[in-house]
This record gives sequence, structure tokens and C-alpha cells, in this order.
Amino acid sequence: MSSTVGDQETVELQSMTKPLPEPEPARVKPSVWPEDRLVVRPAQPADYRRIVSICFELGGVEGHLSPLRGPTVSDLRHNRHSVIRANLERLRDVPMTAALVAELGGAVVGYVILRLQESPLGGLEGQIQDLAVTQECWGKGVARRLMEAAEAHVEERGGAAISIQVFSSNVRALKFCSKTGFLEERKHLVKVLRKGNHQRPAQTVGSAEDTAAGLGPAGGGGAA
Repeated sequence: MSSTVGDQETVELQSMTKPLPEPEPARVKPSVWPEDRLVVRPAQPADYRRIVSICFELGGVEGHLSPLRGPTVSDLRHNRHSVIRANLERLRDVPMTAALVAELGGAVVGYVILRLQESPLGGLEGQIQDLAVTQECWGKGVARRLMEAAEAHVEERGGAAISIQVFSSNVRALKFCSKTGFLEERKHLVKVLRKGNHQRPAQTVGSAEDTAAGLGPAGGGGAA
């Protein structure tokens, strides 16, 4: 990858250490809803801010609320910010990680981030790290197209299965997974500890963690 692209990617990632942005409108014209106008393509550094914006939409954030640990929406937005930054950072440093975006009428309306890794059951398995669609485009087949593209990405690289984790309270996501052929293989059990610290850690813009990851103002380095 050229240094120009690497520098652009670094700037996009650094900009994510700023205060959490309000979601940007999708600006999708009603006349372009037909599914054949939907394009799924690899994400580019210029798409990162839009990916973050979709990540923070209220509908998408609520889908990540735990039925047991109950963080506030504000805390969850903070956590999602950390997760999406980590996932985008992996795109630069981890060869088996990929991101795809869905574009409709010139606007990015959804994304999926996935990772290919060795399965404990043998062979390669694709893991969906994050999948989100702007609320304006719910029910339009965008998530299904993104999932189909993710499955094709995994199959082309020799993967035999693809998995996704969904909170038991996220009924909409569970229905979507069922419709697209996912089956329950194992259960993730959680016990909330009474004396545990359930508060989010303090974080400042340009913290040591950001700098170490190459995301803060002092961070550097381009794409590998």
C-alpha cells in the first residue's frame, strides 16, 4: 500500500479520538431504493468517519445493550467508540481482517467488519466483528447483502463457517440471523459479580492508549 493511502488512513483513525460525533444523515434519495442500485465494496479510509457515525446511531447502539449488565446509552456509546476504533485499527495491522460497506445512491448506508481465524473445531472460520445499517435503510435488504458479501469473502479464502455474537435481548438481530441461516451452536453464559467495577474507565482525547495504537495526536505510521 502506498504511503499516501497509509497517511490518509492514519489521519482518519486519529480523527476518531475527538469527541464522539453525532450521526451523519445518510442523505439517500427515495428514488434509489431498488436493490439493484445497492453496491457492496471494500471499505476505504475515507469511509471510516461514516462507519463510526452509523455505529453511534441510537438504534444500533440499543442493539448492544446487555440484558444483565445494563450500561447507560452514554456508556455504551463510549464502549462502542473503543470497539469500532480497535476494529478499524486491525484493518491496517491484521491481514485476515476486512471491512465492507454498502453504498446506495452515493451514500454509505451500512458496513460489516469481519475476521478470519483458525477455528477451535478445525479449519478457518469467519467471525463477524460488527454489522450495522443506518436506521433509514432498515428493512431494505442492506444487512442481507452485507452478510452475503461477508460469507463470500470467507469462502473465497477457504473458510468453512461464519459466526456472529448477538445479545439475547436483540430480537431484531436474532430474527435476521435466523432468516440468513445461522443456528445456535453454543451459549455464552455471564455471571455479574456484586463487587465488580461496572463503571467505564476514564479516557481523555489523545490518551496514552491512543498514542500507543497510533491513533492519538502523537501517533504515526502508515499502513503496512
